[in-house]
Amino acid sequence: MALKYVEYTEKYKDEVIKCLRRNFDTLGNMSYSDTSKWLDTISDYEWIDNPERKDIPFWHGAVGLDGYKVVGFFGLIYANRIVNGEKKLVLNATTWTLDPGYTLYVISATKKLFLDMDNITDFSALDQLVALNKRFGLKVIDEKSYFFRKPKSKCSGIYKIVEANDIKDSIIKQEYKDHIRYSVKCVSYTATSGLPEYIFYIVNNRQIDFLKLRWVFILKVTDPSSFSKKYNDIASSICSFEKVSYIQVDSHFMTNVPSKPIKIEHVNRMVKGDIGNNVDYLYSEYSMADQYAGKSKHPVLHKIRKVIRKTVKVKDNK
Repeated sequence: MALKYVEYTEKYKDEVIKCLRRNFDTLGNMSYSDTSKWLDTISDYEWIDNPERKDIPFWHGAVGLDGYKVVGFFGLIYANRIVNGEKKLVLNATTWTLDPGYTLYVISATKKLFLDMDNITDFSALDQLVALNKRFGLKVIDEKSYFFRKPKSKCSGIYKIVEANDIKDSIIKQEYKDHIRYSVKCVSYTATSGLPEYIFYIVNNRQIDFLKLRWVFILKVTDPSSFSKKYNDIASSICSFEKVSYIQVDSHFMTNVPSKPIKIEHVNRMVKGDIGNNVDYLYSEYSMADQYAGKSKHPVLHKIRKVIRKTVKVKDNK
């Protein structure tokens, strides 16, 4: 038996939603309509500088078919990024799922979907899939995501949210315009060098029973050094503006930890290619769709652990 991988289109939408809802508890607890909207967000995207689609077979993501039966979905987001002054096509792997009984095919799926891609990011890789990703050239660039309380600062409110016309840097301006529809915001400040630096963030929302949680999640920092030096003032301003008490920052966005975090979350931020260690989370699921709770505790993909252990040293013949 072999799975067939085809581009996700509207005709597969109903069966893909059912697949997602039966394999992710949180999506299963959402309404069908909300799950549909979430799927649309990560599959139906457009950028100012769209890549040439003729070279991208799975622009909207991929569907795993056993005959005519939908047994898997593989979220994929493609974008042109400027890396070291050159335009590069970057693939971001988002939400992937396979029905029970098909989890072995994550290996052949990865091989198929990552084929011929020089620059890849996977920011939510499960621990048991890290070894598999490494087989395809990805490396872990960050394993710690810090959660901080809103810092105390006498400068609260100094750093303002900017709009497109306020941004002089053409690349930053394009990134901002590409993400306006996703409620991503940008803060500008003057670094010690006298040059403007930028921070992109999004406000995540989570409903747990009757408790509603909101916090700031940092998506991009153009200068980790100056951000770290001004962290208390910047973070306090952002939290005050958004009326939230918590902020999440991954360790590679900082050159030092400014205070004791209330929580350190283990993550696997993985990249392949010329992107470098100071990679950001724009043009990814993190900047486009609020992350639903429990993603890293996927009940189906945890079964892959034994499969990976048995096959990681064996040549994949699929």
